[in-house]
Amino acid sequence: MALKFYSQTKEYVISKLAVKNRLIKHTAVLSLRRNLVVIKRGLAQETIETKEMLNTYHRYTQGKASDAEMKAANKQFGDVLRSLGLGIVVILPFSPITIPAIVKLGDKFGVTVLPSSFDFSDDKPATDIAVETITEPAIESTKIEGRTTT
Repeated sequence: MALKFYSQTKEYVISKLAVKNRLIKHTAVLSLRRNLVVIKRGLAQETIETKEMLNTYHRYTQGKASDAEMKAANKQFGDVLRSLGLGIVVILPFSPITIPAIVKLGDKFGVTVLPSSFDFSDDKPATDIAVETITEPAIESTKIEGRTTT
């Protein structure tokens, strides 16, 4: 009798841990997906702005660009340079630690480190770039001796 209870308890605990590990893995995967969507949105915006910048510089060589267009193109060129500088930092060891530290240090001294497409403050208008939606897959339920867990 005691051996049967031990066996049932052991199976129950193991199944609970398996479900908990699946939930932790599921949460981590969703978090990673959300972060990748944010990066994708920023890179898509940066690509659009860089193409506009190159078109403006091309029109400038033909004498067809206005001063306002040139100011916007020069601002975008600064964003491109920031992206290149940040790209070099990504190669360095401990970049998950150094990049946030550099961004915080830049904020402290009033220096913008990230390109404008990665500035998600509330005072900026929302962009109209289509971003894929993430659907959360359902976690299967397991049946343990008459009990159903999720």
